[in-house]
Amino acid sequence: MASNPVYPAYTDALRLELELGGGRVSVKLIKPSATDTMYVEHARNKLGAPSSPPPPPSILYDPELVAKAICFAAEHPRRSLTVGGAGLLLTAAAPLQPRLSDLFLEEMLDVEGQTGDEPPEPAAYDNLFEAREDGRTNGNQSRKPRKQSLYLEAQMHPVATAALIGGVAALAGAGAWLWGRERG
Repeated sequence: MASNPVYPAYTDALRLELELGGGRVSVKLIKPSATDTMYVEHARNKLGAPSSPPPPPSILYDPELVAKAICFAAEHPRRSLTVGGAGLLLTAAAPLQPRLSDLFLEEMLDVEGQTGDEPPEPAAYDNLFEAREDGRTNGNQSRKPRKQSLYLEAQMHPVATAALIGGVAALAGAGAWLWGRERG
């Protein structure tokens, strides 16, 4: 879905129009952080340098996590799912500080933020209209992609997450009470 990950208004408008029209189509928004796909190799590039996944430069997620989010959303009533911490940060910050979020995205998505020093394989470069012959799904980035997103798991299992957070809070409260009792 072509929607800004920070402002999902297009997705919401589409969802409402389909509901008003009596459609039985469910619209979900998957918001992935930088993902280790071959997009940066395949995409047509006119930047003058090899493309790079968006910052932060040290964090890259495995495409299997995005596939997991898509499959989960297809089977469960969720409007949106975010894969990775960068997506969470942008989604949470945008409503609170919209102009600051805009400035951050403008800085992050300038030419330097979209380019790197890892050139694509010659067979994949500007491969916009053809599939890869080798069937590979991961990109050529030297960064090792994360295979787990705790925030995605928390969204997929909200009851277990609430129970875990409640248990940790109860333990912290009990520990603080015991510590205060010993000091008193």
